[in-house]
Amino acid sequence: MSSVSVSVSFPICCLCDKPCESAWGNNAQPLMSGSCCNECNFTKVIPARIAGIDAERKEKEQEVFATEVRRFARLNLLKTELLTLDAEYSENREIIKNKVKGQIRKAQSRNKQIRERLDEIYAGIAVIRNRHD
Repeated sequence: MSSVSVSVSFPICCLCDKPCESAWGNNAQPLMSGSCCNECNFTKVIPARIAGIDAERKEKEQEVFATEVRRFARLNLLKTELLTLDAEYSENREIIKNKVKGQIRKAQSRNKQIRERLDEIYAGIAVIRNRHD
């Protein structure tokens, strides 16, 4: 019987140039393409992966925060517009109630526009609130 000689070569670590402990080594991503030894895997690659995950989480949190700030600002703008329109609507109601000549039609027309805009604002607020939920 003849003996069969099997030669197994271990890859060289792409990070430290030492031979890997197994025939496959470890995936060195995200630091480099190729295989790395166990020591580099534990001391360099895994911490880099964790840091990447933390960075992604932080980025997502910042996006959520920015979205909430924009939502809050938009709601405040709508609230300010609501208060302004409400005050103007009340003034126009007084004009109509007191039958101030020459201003009744203008007040009625403007109040119609205000009611339409108020409906748009309330619909916008509902949309903004629903996006949050």
